[in-house]
Formats: sequence, C-alpha cells, structure tokens
Amino acid sequence: MFPLQQEGRARILGISSAQRQTGALAELPTLKEQGSDAVFFTWRGFMGPKGLKPAEVAYWDDIFTKLARSEEWKKDTESQFWNADYMLSAATNSSWRLKTS
Repeated sequence: MFPLQQEGRARILGISSAQRQTGALAELPTLKEQGSDAVFFTWRGFMGPKGLKPAEVAYWDDIFTKLARSEEWKKDTESQFWNADYMLSAATNSSWRLKTS
C-alpha cells in the first residue's frame, strides 16, 4: 500500500476523514469509528497514547512548535499549498472534542 507500511516501518492506524475512503485506503477505519470524535482536513496530525503526563505533552508541544516555526517547514508548506494550521495539543483536543473515557 504505502512504502513505509510495506517495509514494516510504519503502521497506519486510521484516517482522519469523515468517512472511509475508497481504493488503497478502503480498509483503514476512520478515527471516529475508533471512538475519537475527530475529523480534520489535514494529514499532518500526531497522536500519543492515552494517559500522557502533562510534562510529556508539554515536551511534544514544544518540539512540534519548533518544527512548525522552522524555515524548512514554512517552505514546504508554501510549496505544497498547505494551510499553516498548527495547533498545540490543548487546542487540538478542544477542537476535536476527543472522548476521554
């Protein structure tokens, strides 16, 4: 399907669209099907396991903030015609209305 998945270096857990896709993505469940009331239009999302400590969340917020501010990321965003829509974890959780139970 996808090179990293074929090589066993990545595992695709789900997709963030509102409904299942066709073709190569047909077998992938949506996040919503898996209990996360989440739909987002961009593939650039990161998730961690349930129960991360606040310090761990803060660590990753800091890392991804630095990446999102980098010149390389800005150039890539522009060249791919992406929206620069980076959000910290709290804003992402709020906008997704993630289930916590």
